[in-house]
Amino acid sequence: MSIPSAYDRTRKNPLLTLTIWFDNSTRQFRAKSPDLLGWESQAATPHALHQQLIKALEIKRARLQIAFI
Repeated sequence: MSIPSAYDRTRKNPLLTLTIWFDNSTRQFRAKSPDLLGWESQAATPHALHQQLIKALEIKRARLQIAFI
């Protein structure tokens, strides 16, 4: 399933911003991205969120870099 986004597939290494947090009420990691026009997901691990993002963007792989702020 493709998601509408500002994601540019023509760029070699596009950078997307994800906000990831742990939701104590559901015991799941949740994520959303301002770059992906409302994309939001939840999963048991950050890795699973990453895999969901790859599937949603219909790409084969992506590198995940995490910065804590």
